[in-house]
Amino acid sequence: MAEPLIVRRTAPVLFVADVLDDALCAELMAKLDERHEASGMLREVDGEIKLVADPSAKVRRDHTLEDEALTDRVMRRLAERVLPAIQQAFFYRVTRLEKLKIVRYDAAGGGYFRAHRDNGTPDAAHRRFALTLNLNTGDYDGGALRFPEFGDALYEAPKGGACVFSCSLLHEAMDVTKGSRYALLTFFYGEDAVRPSKPAG
Repeated sequence: MAEPLIVRRTAPVLFVADVLDDALCAELMAKLDERHEASGMLREVDGEIKLVADPSAKVRRDHTLEDEALTDRVMRRLAERVLPAIQQAFFYRVTRLEKLKIVRYDAAGGGYFRAHRDNGTPDAAHRRFALTLNLNTGDYDGGALRFPEFGDALYEAPKGGACVFSCSLLHEAMDVTKGSRYALLTFFYGEDAVRPSKPAG
C-alpha cells in the first residue's frame, strides 16, 4: 500500500468535483463559440471605473450568460454542489453571486491572466469567493491556476469540477500553450457584503 502524500504547503482552495455533466459543459462552450468578445480589465479612467483592454494583464474571450433556461440549470447545480461545500469548508453562507461568465483562453494569440486579486477595485470589494469551473480538460496544454503567495504548485479541477477560493488571494491563469481552455466563472458573496441603500430624502 502506498504511503499517504504529506502536504506541507498548499493554497487554501476548495475543489468540488462533478458540478456540471459533459452535456451541460458542451452547451456552455457552444454558447461562447457562437458569440464572444475580448475580455477587459477594470481600470480607473478619469475618476471612473471602466472596462478596458489590457493585454499586459489578460488575453481572453468572454461571453456573459444571458440565456435564462441555461442559467437556471447551472444555478441549480451550483446550489446543490458548490454552495453547501463553501458553507462546510469556509463557514460562509453564500446568498448572492454575480452574472455567470463563460471564458476561453486560446493558445493562438496567447491566453492568460496575470497575477491579480479579484476584489481590488471599489466595485469589486463585495466579492468574497471566486469560482473557476473547467468546462474541458485534456484539449489544451497550460492554463492551470497558480497562487504565487503559496509557492509554484499548479491547480486544475477536473472537467465539470470547480475550484473555489477567496477573492483576496493573489492568483493567475497560466499561459495556454496549445489548444483552448474553456471555463465558467462567477463571484460569490453574502448579506454581509451587500451595500445598504441610501435613505430616501
